[in-house]
Amino acid sequence: MRELSEMEFCEMKRILIINPYLSGISGNMVLGALLDIGADEKRLERVAEAVSARMDCRVEWRMERRADIRALWIDTSIEGRFRRYDTRDVEALVSSLGLKKDASRFVKDVFRTIIAAEREVHKISDAAEFGPDTDGTAGSVHLHELGSPDTLFDILGAAALLDDLGLFGDDVDVFSLPVEVGSGNVRTSHGLIPVPAPVTALMLKNFGIPFHSSGVEGELATPTGIAILANLADEYGLEFPVVEIENTGMGAGTFKLGDRPNFLTFTLARVLGARDEGGEYVRVMETNVDDVSGEVLGYTLERLYENGALDVQIVPSVTKKNRPGFIITVIAKGGDEARLSKILIEETGTLGIRTRKSYKRFLLKREVVKVDVEIPGFRGRARVKIARDDDGRVVNIKPEYDDAKEIAKKTGLPIREVMREIYVQSLECRGRW
Repeated sequence: MRELSEMEFCEMKRILIINPYLSGISGNMVLGALLDIGADEKRLERVAEAVSARMDCRVEWRMERRADIRALWIDTSIEGRFRRYDTRDVEALVSSLGLKKDASRFVKDVFRTIIAAEREVHKISDAAEFGPDTDGTAGSVHLHELGSPDTLFDILGAAALLDDLGLFGDDVDVFSLPVEVGSGNVRTSHGLIPVPAPVTALMLKNFGIPFHSSGVEGELATPTGIAILANLADEYGLEFPVVEIENTGMGAGTFKLGDRPNFLTFTLARVLGARDEGGEYVRVMETNVDDVSGEVLGYTLERLYENGALDVQIVPSVTKKNRPGFIITVIAKGGDEARLSKILIEETGTLGIRTRKSYKRFLLKREVVKVDVEIPGFRGRARVKIARDDDGRVVNIKPEYDDAKEIAKKTGLPIREVMREIYVQSLECRGRW
């Protein structure tokens, strides 16, 4: 393989790969992995000092072995417990840490993810538990077992370390494998509850995070860990692009898991070929139906597009027992499969959906412009979609259907004639684009 120059390597797309597939994810595992991958330990010390201003907070880290593999263990000792969460308290801590805008927003988003899940699980009314905030959103809410200061420290610490590594930028993609959640029951302030805990399960559902359980006893995916992952990962799946690794970090978990190492792996890498190839990776979902009406198919198509489908095709086919049916094919971004699959199942009643591996999609650059149009019975502007190649040359011009439809209604002309006129007259404006 050709060796990359330093300049080519620096220009390749960076990717952070999170692997909670074997041992799950928790707040302290995230901190350990980020420190091990190269974050400045002084940033975590400053978080501990900031939290200590409100309660006694001591944090230590050391290398330990999990199934004879070394991983960084974060040991946090905090005296005290929050009864209520107030965004103003957290904002003050964020300000004292000097977090950048993206890191500050990440902290607020993670807390609000937990709050929203707590509220839904415990059926908390807004009036009873929420107070006013500067931006009109939730001001305070009782966090129950999540009210531990450990939660505050883990979230602030994660934001500070991610900020230090420069992982909040648009030049970094974050990919995660499915999460191992464990099994059995966990003891909380409410007594024994099943794994995954209701709050955790709700966040997994709301964010479409894929997960599994291999039967290992215990809570391997904590609410804090899942809330951090939900607001960090851009894509989930079992496959990721071909990469060249920069560094790998391992954060040790608490439990002894017998025949498997209990650690969370973060891999910072660069995607090979991203500079030259371009394009984006997409997923292809497919299902067969043979007992669905045209009206249901039409409504299903609308819902799929409204919920992020990139493209939907419905093709007539012949199914088992020579029954007429349809093949529904959906192109989606990675991470959207769970949400779109749910819509397909709800609306069509299908019993199964096939998801193919990632495909790379190449797109022409597109923009919508308005052109002056004069047609018998109409004089005004209409939108056309312009497609260009990588050199900026116009390779396709297409009138926007909605504008053509409105003009056809006003003039009484067939829509195909209106679209042809818009196209011809837009060619005259070509030099202005």
